[in-house]
Amino acid sequence: MSKYQNYKTVNRKIYQYMISIDKFSNGEIEMMIPFLNEERQKKAEKFHYFEDTKRCVLGYILIQYALYKNYGISMPCKWKYNTWGKPILNDFPHIYFNLSHSKKWIVACVSAVKIGVDIEQIQKNVSGLYKYVLGNKELDKVMCMDEYEALDYFFRQWTAKEAYLKYLGKGLNKEMRSVCFDNIISRIYDEGMLVSAKVFQKKIDEQYWYSIVAECSPSELQEITEVTKKDILTFINTI
Repeated sequence: MSKYQNYKTVNRKIYQYMISIDKFSNGEIEMMIPFLNEERQKKAEKFHYFEDTKRCVLGYILIQYALYKNYGISMPCKWKYNTWGKPILNDFPHIYFNLSHSKKWIVACVSAVKIGVDIEQIQKNVSGLYKYVLGNKELDKVMCMDEYEALDYFFRQWTAKEAYLKYLGKGLNKEMRSVCFDNIISRIYDEGMLVSAKVFQKKIDEQYWYSIVAECSPSELQEITEVTKKDILTFINTI
């Protein structure tokens, strides 16, 4: 039994991790598949492209690494899903986790408070998505920007909104346009109402926007840690 079976003893810190899929060979990924829970194994084996298999496998392992490192929760860990498809730990429903990936990066967070995370690589030719993500005032603003500034603004908004929807546990069942931010600082407005959760953002490699949403203070948000291949392989070998 984990020492955190009694979730009331857990602190409110939010632990953040990131890992690059580029560091791992196909053979190393295949070696990890038996360590996944049964559901995740089946999912990993269905992908047509091995890059997607990498993200599936490493995403699960990264979550498990974070849960074990901070809460002593051993793998394989079983998940269940809420009505909107958000995963929840079967045996530790008051320990929260969230996961996101884009191209080479995977990010994962664990905490005793609700969290939502998103990472996206800044890419061109996405103006057709603006009307689905941005509210009217945001659309007016982005139309006055040059291409680079508009793309940076859009992906910063997109990751913040997606992280908020994941924090709510509703996925894309809620319109992104109904959520806005106070000059992209920490305050969030949902259908015009200020909410208690805050958004924290970081640019990674100058090519990615990363956002995390939680009801916490800045001091409770731990610095994001880049996990190495050595860290993961050492973790796997201790199981």
